[in-house]
Amino acid sequence: MTRSTERRVVVTGIGVVASNGIGKKAFWQATSNGISGIKPLQRFPTDGLPIQVAGEIQDFLVNDYIDRKLLNRTDRMTHLVLAAAHEALEESGIDLSHEDSKRVGTV
Repeated sequence: MTRSTERRVVVTGIGVVASNGIGKKAFWQATSNGISGIKPLQRFPTDGLPIQVAGEIQDFLVNDYIDRKLLNRTDRMTHLVLAAAHEALEESGIDLSHEDSKRVGTV
């Protein structure tokens, strides 16, 4: 008998932080109803810029996902990524304290 060296991957949870919805349910509902997250930019002035619209993530409460100490040491992109990973882990129901950390990851 030969042992397979191919790696197996199991998707256990999905986390979404997008301009048309935060969380899988909100994102899917918006997407299914044709609701776009593309709107006029509001986070910074666009005067003189060649683009005025984008998929800005609004209504994102970083404190719901990241403690204040980490918040001050990281940038917005990291906040969004950590929030999506948090959503995915929460959906999965995985208790990381019972898992081999070398065999668990997020993409």
